[in-house]
Amino acid sequence: HIWVIGNEVNLTDENHRWSGTAYNITWNPTPAEYAATYLACRDKIHEVTPNTNPATQIVLMQPTSPGNAEGGRFMDGNEFLARQIEAIANKSKIDGFCLHSYAGGGDELREDFLDSLREQLMVIDAYGLGDRPVYIGEWNHHMPNPTETQKGARFLHTALAALHAWNTGSGGQWPGLGNHNVVAATWFVYPSGFGWDDYSLQAKKSGGTQDTDPWQAFNYACGF
Repeated sequence: HIWVIGNEVNLTDENHRWSGTAYNITWNPTPAEYAATYLACRDKIHEVTPNTNPATQIVLMQPTSPGNAEGGRFMDGNEFLARQIEAIANKSKIDGFCLHSYAGGGDELREDFLDSLREQLMVIDAYGLGDRPVYIGEWNHHMPNPTETQKGARFLHTALAALHAWNTGSGGQWPGLGNHNVVAATWFVYPSGFGWDDYSLQAKKSGGTQDTDPWQAFNYACGF
């Protein structure tokens, strides 16, 4: 009953249109074109699933690829997010949001992750949508070697602890407003063998501690 319409639409080559025989025509949609697609899908989902259990369908706006208009992005992630929201005239039809946020390449992994998340939440809240559920659909750290794997393990459980503090805390981010709650955070990626092993919890499972082994760090955080 939770749906995400689209994925990182601001990435060049992420989207393809129907050619008549296959989806093989590259297409970089505008935020307004994405918003129209979101509304069409959202309205139809609500129309055809009125009797499901749970009855409430939550159709999330797509996560943009966070970052500037570089590295394959034809538009800045926060700009695309703002403009796709702005293109929805009836904001009550925005059920919620999926966001992506990642650790940076330096030593301040948790802070980079939280900064990116807060920036996106501020865009959403600027449109008066602080009550809409937010799901982090992807977050991770690149772990190509033992040093980065150890850093990733500590980042994983300290970032989840920081999200808990964010959700249970209040004030300080925006005067007079509570913190915008984050419903879920899904690490990318769990299983190994799919071409993403440098990010995979299963591939990095080593029998270490929560500060050295990302798999143990995940289980340690689940114990919170």
